[in-house]
Order: sequence, then structure tokens, then C-alpha cells
Amino acid sequence: MDLYSNEYQENSGSDIAAWAGGGTPAAAACFNLIKAQGVSAVKPVSGQTYCVSTAQGNIAVITVQRLTVDGSGDITSTRVQAAVWSDG
Repeated sequence: MDLYSNEYQENSGSDIAAWAGGGTPAAAACFNLIKAQGVSAVKPVSGQTYCVSTAQGNIAVITVQRLTVDGSGDITSTRVQAAVWSDG
């Protein structure tokens, strides 16, 4: 996943979806959310949790802890907490 043009953008074969439920989702919940609502790019929001699939078939959950924004309002970096579940 890359931060490009103020969005998290996934590589080919992967998707991302915002988690609207409470707490941290399990791998199965993320997988189902991505299948139903996955997109190739989202604008990160501080405090928001996202479910992510990778081109290798793994599922991850990330929670944005901090955004760094430059003087023009562009997001230059983010700090996240992440967990990855391996498909293998």
C-alpha cells in the first residue's frame, strides 16, 4: 500500500475498505468486508480502521494513529498500527 495523492492506494490485486464496526475486526470479518466494499484507494482518516487485502492473499487490519500534513494540506506521512494474517 502506498500513500499517493492524499490516498492509500493498493497495488494491483489488492483492495482496502473502511471498518465501521466497533473494536478491531478479525481476519474473517475483514475478508468479508473487502469482498463486499473493497476499493483500490481511500483517503486516510486519523483514528479510522481499515481492512486491507494484499496481492499475495493476506489480510491486514490497520488503524491510523497519526497523519502528518504539510503547509498546503497534503498528507505527507501516516503512522499506523497494523496486524497481518497470512494466507499460508
